[in-house]
Amino acid sequence: MKVTPTVFVALLCVHQLVLGQVLTMSACATNCTVQLTSRFTSCSGIQCFCDDHKLAQLGFDCFEENCTVREALVGRNITSLTCQFPNRDRGAVSSAVTFTSLAIALGFVITRAIVFGISKIWGWDDIATGLATIVMIGNAVCNPISRRFGYGKDIWRIPFSDTNEVLKVFFIGGVFYTIGVALIKIAFLCFYLKLFPSRAFRKVAYPLLGICFVYGIVFTFLFIFQCSPVSYTWMQWDGEADGKCLNFDLGAVIHAIINIFVTLVSILRLYSMVQLDGSMNQTWDFIPFGYFTDLEFNVGIACICMPSIRVVLRRYFPNCGLATTEGSSMIGPSNQQAPRLVKISGKNLSRSTNHRATADTSSDRVELYPYNRAQEVT
Repeated sequence: MKVTPTVFVALLCVHQLVLGQVLTMSACATNCTVQLTSRFTSCSGIQCFCDDHKLAQLGFDCFEENCTVREALVGRNITSLTCQFPNRDRGAVSSAVTFTSLAIALGFVITRAIVFGISKIWGWDDIATGLATIVMIGNAVCNPISRRFGYGKDIWRIPFSDTNEVLKVFFIGGVFYTIGVALIKIAFLCFYLKLFPSRAFRKVAYPLLGICFVYGIVFTFLFIFQCSPVSYTWMQWDGEADGKCLNFDLGAVIHAIINIFVTLVSILRLYSMVQLDGSMNQTWDFIPFGYFTDLEFNVGIACICMPSIRVVLRRYFPNCGLATTEGSSMIGPSNQQAPRLVKISGKNLSRSTNHRATADTSSDRVELYPYNRAQEVT
């Protein structure tokens, strides 16, 4: 049986109707097609777009300018199906970036857990890192769920109800990200407080810790309640839902700029976010923004856990030469120096700096030893 283009399109219309998208060209889309084809070609009908991609793009632009969002998407979908344009999907790229960086981050988290098992000592940085890890996993789970509804595909290729679901899951992932980034900042500051316990540093670190805590709560609250009702956040894309939103674009940019001090990936995320301005094809265009967001989150977790690698290497691979200062940096019998005489105010003083650090394979703390007190030489 020979399938004509008319029969082919009819079958596709039935298929899309079952999925939830009625494939009928609107009057405005039809007018765009007639006007463009009569002006630039000798043929008529939507088939004229199949061999002339520039003409097709003019048609799509005309759909967007003169039709409702849904009418424009249906017109573009009918054109794509009639001309058998490729059904693009780059969701796999997003999943590869998300889960590869997640696996690396979890590897660093495991080394941190091993260190905790060795030392039996925990701090607030460990708690913040543990909570951030849970949030990181929740954020990553959003990726395959959203792909199930068409994340990574062109928005006109998926049913309208699935577009709502994709944007809803993307919203949930954004909440995870906002909470997780705040926890990472808190974990870093708590780690620095443990590493540098000086009074001067604490005077700076504690206010920053409070700022990060408040900043995390405020931005999370603003992100969740940026629209009223909350569901309008993922329902507004077609212009048919009722609601109102804050101008959150500026807040999102400020949030991204603040995060740049955590990782260079934040710059790439900020750039990809700026490119989304006015996008009509969110399920496709959100992909770079999505995987840079996941990458930034996962890299942050990996960075806060990196110091634990030294402890694991020292304990289980002491001869690898990568995590020990023993040897060249320790003063042993072969390279001891004679006491140095220093003359101060007419007195001869002797200062000895011969120390040997005691090996410690269960801690990642820096070994600090005071110099000998100057002794008067008679």
